[in-house]
Amino acid sequence: MKLVHKGKPQALKETFLGKVETAPGFLKRFVLLNRKLNPNAPCHIATHLVKNLKDKPEPYVHAHAHPSSNEIGLVIGQPGALEYEIVLNGKTHRLRSPSSVFIPAGTVHRARALRGSGAYVCILMDAKGPSSANSKRQTA
Repeated sequence: MKLVHKGKPQALKETFLGKVETAPGFLKRFVLLNRKLNPNAPCHIATHLVKNLKDKPEPYVHAHAHPSSNEIGLVIGQPGALEYEIVLNGKTHRLRSPSSVFIPAGTVHRARALRGSGAYVCILMDAKGPSSANSKRQTA
């Protein structure tokens, strides 16, 4: 069994989450762990690497929910270096690195980078990932 995995680049269009094929130059997405990489994986982990974002882009991820899976989001970077907008059931929150958000199963949510450099790490407690049958896209 393979225990160490190199991150796999993934375009947002490879999941149901993406509004655009790729974010315009400031964001790269990598899958770090899921059942495709390791059949024994207990969760899905992906990271969005953000570099030198100066102007708030349009949202690049659809509002969605995972009906039976909790999610954790981590905003990682030097203190205050990365700012993210997290929308939970219609309420907007601004997080600055380092921060975290717990997204209970069934919560309609969306995340987007606002400014700076760092990483947003998504840990979905469903090892099949956000394109699984346990996820549903919302209108928002």
